[in-house]
Amino acid sequence: MEMGRSMKKKVIVYTWKTCIFCIRAKRLLKNKGEG
Repeated sequence: MEMGRSMKKKVIVYTWKTCIFCIRAKRLLKNKGEG
């Protein structure tokens, strides 16, 4: 049970980090399109 818990936590942290990256990538793409 402890293992599953920590794994879930890791997944949440990973998705959060990727989400931030996605936002950055989208912003860059938007800037490129406008520029």
